[in-house]
Amino acid sequence: MGFCCCVKCCSVGALAVVGIIFLFVGIGALLFVPKFIGNAIRENDFVGRDQNGSDNLALERYRNPRYDIKMQIWVISVQNPSGVVNDGERANVTELGPFTYDIRLHKENVTFAHNDSRLFYRNVKTFFFNRNLSCSECELSSSVTVPNILFQKIVDVFEQNPGLSPFIDPFLRSMENVFVTISVDELLFKGYEDKLIGQICANPLTKGICERHNVPDRIGLFYGQNETDDGLFEVDTGKEDADRVGRVYSWDGMGPELNDTHWFGDRARLIRGTDGQLFPSDLRDVQKLQIFSGSLCRSFDLEFAHSLTFSDLPVRRFVLPISLFSSENQRVQGFCNPNSAEYFRNSRQPRIFLSAAHFRGAADEVRQSLDGFDVQPAEDDAMGFFDIEPLTGAAVRIQQRFQLSLGMLRGNLRMTRNMRNFIMPMIWMDQSAIVDSDTKQQLLLPLTVLRTSRIGGIVLTSLGTILAIVSLGLTTFFFVKNRKNAASNDFGAETPSPPPPPHPDDAFQQN
Repeated sequence: MGFCCCVKCCSVGALAVVGIIFLFVGIGALLFVPKFIGNAIRENDFVGRDQNGSDNLALERYRNPRYDIKMQIWVISVQNPSGVVNDGERANVTELGPFTYDIRLHKENVTFAHNDSRLFYRNVKTFFFNRNLSCSECELSSSVTVPNILFQKIVDVFEQNPGLSPFIDPFLRSMENVFVTISVDELLFKGYEDKLIGQICANPLTKGICERHNVPDRIGLFYGQNETDDGLFEVDTGKEDADRVGRVYSWDGMGPELNDTHWFGDRARLIRGTDGQLFPSDLRDVQKLQIFSGSLCRSFDLEFAHSLTFSDLPVRRFVLPISLFSSENQRVQGFCNPNSAEYFRNSRQPRIFLSAAHFRGAADEVRQSLDGFDVQPAEDDAMGFFDIEPLTGAAVRIQQRFQLSLGMLRGNLRMTRNMRNFIMPMIWMDQSAIVDSDTKQQLLLPLTVLRTSRIGGIVLTSLGTILAIVSLGLTTFFFVKNRKNAASNDFGAETPSPPPPPHPDDAFQQN
C-alpha cells in the first residue's frame, strides 16, 4: 500500500514538473525570442564594414541593389498638330507602348564620414531597352509627334522680353516649331536639336538671352541621364542609431534644404526622410514614412494603406496618394502648380509637370483638354507604393506610376495667337522593383523562426497549463482520498468490539 502511494506521488510530481517546464519554455518562446531577434536585427541594421574591413551584408546590397527593376513607358503622339496651333482645336492623341527598359543601379564614390555614421555616394542608373518585353510595334526608331520642349523654352524667354518678338517671329512661321516629329529614342534618352531654335540663339541680338536662360542645344526628357547619377547623397549609416538609417542629410551639397532655385516655398525645399532604399527596422506600428528623391528634387510623404502578403512575405503597403498633389496641398507646401501636377526638376527647366498617369485626380479642365486620352484608368488612388517587410524594414516591392506633361503656352508670338493654353501629356510610366529570390529567402528566415517560436510557445504553454491543471487535480484527488481513508481508519480504532456471546458449557459449570 505504501509503495503504491509513493509511485502515485512521484508520478504526479513528475507531471507537475514537466508542466511547469513546458509553461516556462512556452512563455519564454513567446516573450523573449521575438525580443532577441528584434535586437539582433537592430544590431546589424547599419551600413558599414566588418572588423576585417570588408563590406558588411547591408553595404554590399546597398552598393549593388538586388532588385529586378523595370520601367515601362507609353508615348503620347499628337494627330492634329496643325489644328491645335492654327485653329485652337483640342489635341487628338494616341498612345504607343509599352517601351520597356531594364534598370541597373550601382553606387559609386562611396565614402564614410563622421566616424562612419554617415555615408556619401552617387547612385548610377543604367537603362537597357528590352525589346522582348516591349509591344510589337515599339521600336526606338518609331516616329511620334510631340510638343517641342525647346520651343516652349523660347516662349518663356521671350515672354519676359517682349521687345524681341519682332526679331524672332520671322524665324517661326511653321507649326513644326510648336510640335516636332522625332523618334522615341530622341524624345527619351538620345535628345534632339531644333535648327530654327539654334538659329534664334545664334542671332547676336538674342544669343545672350538664350545663354542667360540656359536654352540648351539639345534636349530630351531623359537626355544625359543614362549611365549617370542623380546627385551626391549624404545619408545616415545607422551605426549610432538604427532608427536613423538611410536618413538624407544633404543632396548635391545642399542641406538641410535645397537652395532657392528649387521650388517656390521654404517647406517645399526641405530635405526630409530616407533615400527610399533604406528604412529603419520594426515598422509594425508606423503610419507614415518620408523619402527624398534626387531625380525629382523633393521630399514625399508615404502613407500606410494596408497589410498584405507578397511572395510569402507579410508586408505593409505605404502609398504615395494622389491627394498629395492637390493644388491646396501644394500651395501649403510651396509648390504652387496646377491641380494634381507639379514641376518636374526645377524652375529653371521648361514647364514639365509630374502628375498621376492619365491625369487621374486632376481638375476637369485639365482632363477634358484632350481627345483620345483615357483619363480614368482602373487603378487605385495612388501614384505608387512601397511594400515593406516591417520587421527588417526591407522594401520587397516598389511600384510608381506617373506622367510627364508639358505646359503649352501661346505666349506673345503671332504664330501661336490662336492656340489655347493647355497641359499636353508626353509620356506616362510604370516603374517597378522586386527583390531577388535570395534576399527574399533571407528575409523569410527570421520570420520562420518567429512563426515557429510563436507556434511552439503557444503549444508548450497550452500543454504546460494542461499538465499543471491535471497534476493539481490529481494532487487534490489523492489528497481528498487519503483524508477519507485516514478518517475511516480512525473511526474504526475508537469503536470497541461487542463481547462474544456466552458459551453453554460456561453456564453449566456455574450451576
